[in-house]
Amino acid sequence: MDFDWPAAGQSVAGAWNAKVTDNGGHVHATGSDGNTRLAANGASTVSFGFTGANTGPNPAPTVFRLNGTVCTTEP
Repeated sequence: MDFDWPAAGQSVAGAWNAKVTDNGGHVHATGSDGNTRLAANGASTVSFGFTGANTGPNPAPTVFRLNGTVCTTEP
């Protein structure tokens, strides 16, 4: 999963259940330990979280990608 921070000064301060890198405003999360493989057809799930930090405006990211594909939301 990855996304880009929309404003300068935003960053990841910490994360759990994933390896998270924050490089120049681009955030990339990959599985860690036992959650790197999921069963096919939605037969399993994995979750992770992170805490963010900011030194100025703090708008939410607007585009998230999973394996390079833009995610969409259901209404």
